[in-house]
Amino acid sequence: SRVFHKVVGFSNNEFDHFSTASLITRSTNDIQQIQMLIVMLLRIVLYAPILAVGGIFQVFQTNVSMSWIIALAVIAMYLFPVMASFEGKIRTCIKNSVFFIGSNLLYMIVIAFLNVAPMALTYLNLGILPLSAFIWCVCGFAMIAFVNSMFLMRLFSKYLDPLDEEEERNNERKILDDMRKLEG
Repeated sequence: SRVFHKVVGFSNNEFDHFSTASLITRSTNDIQQIQMLIVMLLRIVLYAPILAVGGIFQVFQTNVSMSWIIALAVIAMYLFPVMASFEGKIRTCIKNSVFFIGSNLLYMIVIAFLNVAPMALTYLNLGILPLSAFIWCVCGFAMIAFVNSMFLMRLFSKYLDPLDEEEERNNERKILDDMRKLEG
């Protein structure tokens, strides 16, 4: 409706610049893009978390012995950062992940809370769900990843070799050189 009123308010010069077919195609395409964005947001923000919570509930309700799958998901929260930070075989990385979880239980609880609590808060008040979905897409996921990385860096810093300033500058130069090669 607003698109139609905007087009009707065009001056004669604007009508001469855009053909009728072009205006119809542009507005239809723009509206389709917005519709696709909304559908994808609804799938990600509404459907996936409900399935995750429902799946966890069903696992505990049907067979508690299958709860090892949830434990596996918790280990995976640590497995990928461990694999990115340290070299080794998968079995060693899994052992290191379990070690990190066991020796830093408080951090694991905080990280799990940071991953679950914002999604739960989103669904407490469905009246603000569109605003929450927008916030999630703009900065929510990135903010959680950033906070998780801060906690994980605090944990991993004990085990990582610190870089000296010269090595750090060489790494920065190499990255900048690689970026310049990609540009030109």
